[in-house]
Amino acid sequence: MNRFVFVFLILFVFSCNQTKKNAFLASVGNSVLTEKEARLSADLEGGSIKEVVNRWVEEEILFQNAQSSGYYEENNSFAGIEKRLAGQLFLQRIAGERIKVSNSEIKSYYQKNKSGFIRKNKSARIYHFLFSSKKEAKTAFKILSSNKNEEKKNRLFEERGAQPVIVIDEELLPELSAPLFSSRKKKRLLGPIKSSYGYHIIVVLERFKKNSPIPLEEMYDEIYQRIYQQKFALKSLRILDSLRNHTPYQINL
Repeated sequence: MNRFVFVFLILFVFSCNQTKKNAFLASVGNSVLTEKEARLSADLEGGSIKEVVNRWVEEEILFQNAQSSGYYEENNSFAGIEKRLAGQLFLQRIAGERIKVSNSEIKSYYQKNKSGFIRKNKSARIYHFLFSSKKEAKTAFKILSSNKNEEKKNRLFEERGAQPVIVIDEELLPELSAPLFSSRKKKRLLGPIKSSYGYHIIVVLERFKKNSPIPLEEMYDEIYQRIYQQKFALKSLRILDSLRNHTPYQINL
């Protein structure tokens, strides 16, 4: 065989092998994902090559649209962060726009899922005060236990920023749980109770038994978030489908 032809064949085969080795599996605009990069990502993050490629295409489409819309440049907080996060922030912004959850939707959701809103443990709605010294706690207890001194009571609530909260038996400090839930007399004012954090006073507004229904007002914020996230997920899928249809990309699998 002619020496020149032999050398040419070797170079040709070597070139083909190199091209195959560095062949791209996907592209979005001018960005390219090589097989080597995809396999490395699969090793580091898990998943099949196909899953890696589809994930990369989605992230690249989001990132490039964030750039073309000017959203990326407008946010200095994006500087230095990876494409994945920038794209997700962009999606959160456009998908979150104009999503509304009405009171009627929340009430309807509550009624349809009412059987699931049951207390798993004893709980109570209380005001909680914490003091660093026993002397302070005793003074506050005296004010709260009096049928007079409404002005002092109001000042105490205001200064301490006291707000009614729901507490659950198993999540409380044992020092607080015992008198709150195990007391036979079911007192409305408890304290001062010493713990490693200081001295506590508890004003009991209402106690709830285990397996009792949770009213709508307690579940309102959680139901709102559930409905919002459902709408957000559906809207995100529609936006991604639209961006895919308007962004040139290629997958070679």
